[in-house]
Amino acid sequence: MPAFPRTFISTSQLSAELLQATIQLALNGKSDNWKRYRHALEDRVAALLFFNPSLRTRSSFQSGIARLGGSSVVLDPGSETWQIEFQDGKVMDEDKPEHIREVCKTLAGYFDLVCVRCFPQLKSWEQDKRDSIISAFEQHLKVPLISMESSLWHPCQALADAVTLHELFGGRPQGKNMVLSWAKHVKPIPMAVSNSVALMAAQLGMNLRLACPEGFELGGEVLSQVSAAAEQSGGTFSVMHSQPEAIKGADVVYVKSWTPPALVGKPSEERRRWDDLPAWMIDEKLMARSANAYFMDCLPERRNLIVTDGVIDSTRSVVEQQAANRMHAQNALMLRMLGVA
Repeated sequence: MPAFPRTFISTSQLSAELLQATIQLALNGKSDNWKRYRHALEDRVAALLFFNPSLRTRSSFQSGIARLGGSSVVLDPGSETWQIEFQDGKVMDEDKPEHIREVCKTLAGYFDLVCVRCFPQLKSWEQDKRDSIISAFEQHLKVPLISMESSLWHPCQALADAVTLHELFGGRPQGKNMVLSWAKHVKPIPMAVSNSVALMAAQLGMNLRLACPEGFELGGEVLSQVSAAAEQSGGTFSVMHSQPEAIKGADVVYVKSWTPPALVGKPSEERRRWDDLPAWMIDEKLMARSANAYFMDCLPERRNLIVTDGVIDSTRSVVEQQAANRMHAQNALMLRMLGVA
């Protein structure tokens, strides 16, 4: 088996063999609540840096590390620690007294693993697509790095969803029909989850349909990656602008809001576009068009705006299973990255 990468920024870094092995480790660990690995991270310490809020990510990482015998330290840059300057060559005469170069050297001296969560500012697509914060950590950090969500990707969510899909379909999600549907929101939303879920589904060999209004497609580079991954894995990928048509015959319906590249930094225009659209909400009528599909959502979710109570509370909703699998997927990931499984 090929060596596991030192950084985990996107599932594109994992070969099919590594991805499958990590999913299987997560399933095996879940089966006995990680008792076999309860001392695997003994004397290992992880730093969890949160530039942005979190419930499931923070809780699942801390709980998972503890179950594996390790410990963690949570840091909130700019709140509990100094603000960080990421630009090289800058005269640091503003309110950011730490430079990323020293931050990374310092953290590498204290920790065996560093995990970072950093959302985009959603002011400029040209800026956001550089994924500059996680890229700076990747460049300067000398210990393993896990992205807990960046401007472009949320690989831990995608890995957990891959575990869930294996559970739902008896270990064989290949060939199943999955819809990733856009939905309205009340504010601009990053594309990270949507990018990662689309890529993951393609890597698993699923038949993925991206359902969104015209002009709300994901970024072109991401769409190219997804298309290439689908071709390599034996799956298919298509973009559809009719939500009812996309959901027809689906085995899985996954809903997520996102702001497309052309509307990043243009909230007023985005709102006007929303107002001109029909509901684009997942409800019972839409789900009835599917092949008795499972409903998936990364959470948190705005009920009765993005999905109705009836759908998210139904027996076909697996959102709790998805949330639980965050810990199991991340445990497997950490064990692989640190070379103890």
